[in-house]
Amino acid sequence: MKKILSILILSFLLSCVLPSCSVLLAPRDVMMSVHRGQSKVEILQMLGRPDFRRFNEVGEEWEYHRSSLDNNVVVFIVAFEHGKVVRLDNFELETPPQPQIVQVGRSHRGYGEDDCHLRRRFLPEITGADFRALKSELNSFHCDDKYAELRSYAENYSFTSAQVVVLLKYFSFDDDKLKALEILAPSISNRRSVKKIINTFSFSSSKKQAARLLNYPLSY
Repeated sequence: MKKILSILILSFLLSCVLPSCSVLLAPRDVMMSVHRGQSKVEILQMLGRPDFRRFNEVGEEWEYHRSSLDNNVVVFIVAFEHGKVVRLDNFELETPPQPQIVQVGRSHRGYGEDDCHLRRRFLPEITGADFRALKSELNSFHCDDKYAELRSYAENYSFTSAQVVVLLKYFSFDDDKLKALEILAPSISNRRSVKKIINTFSFSSSKKQAARLLNYPLSY
């Protein structure tokens, strides 16, 4: 009886101590303690329960908020696939995060770095299989259906600039491409090659509109 009681007390103490371990870890320690291949149990024991949790058919993300020495908020996003860590992302916010909604379909308004940053932080990169499926669907759909399908993917995945260039080729005219770009702009994961996106348009007026959508300085 005493042995059983001792085991119960030890289990209770462990359940109290383990989740609190993350309180002792400074943001820099958290960053260096998470490694590829660790299990969810290991992350729970190290960091405790996440502040936010997201998942889809591809994987799962746990988000943690920690205070830095200068009272800013440091955000850590641990991504899992098949129950193992595959990616760690961290960044600092100057103010505590507030709920924000990025709207899709705003008429020819430029999407700045803040808009794209907010969305792509929470979107997984589209997989090769899903990208091939999207191209196949765009190839078989009519124009209006293409927009709906594109919006469905853009709300769930991020795209590289090169992938956006490929997708715009499924739209024949500049006006159609602009509508497609308006849907894709907030989901572009890197903006280093956006000039290639702009160059897919035929007319200078269309290129200027595309540049505004991408918040890219362009003059002709």
